[in-house]
Amino acid sequence: MEHPITEKQIEFFKMVIKKYEPYPLDILNKIRYDENRYDENRLAATWAKKHLLEHGIDINK
Repeated sequence: MEHPITEKQIEFFKMVIKKYEPYPLDILNKIRYDENRYDENRLAATWAKKHLLEHGIDINK
């Protein structure tokens, strides 16, 4: 079951994505093995991007 996402969360995630360039989404499958090699802020932006896309939210708006 998917949890709803609030407008406040959407706004925050978009701010993170704008401030820190996300990695390509396929990197998320690889970080389990070498998480320390990636920038934490960019990882947060990547997770935010993935979360928004999973909820069908356009990250470019």
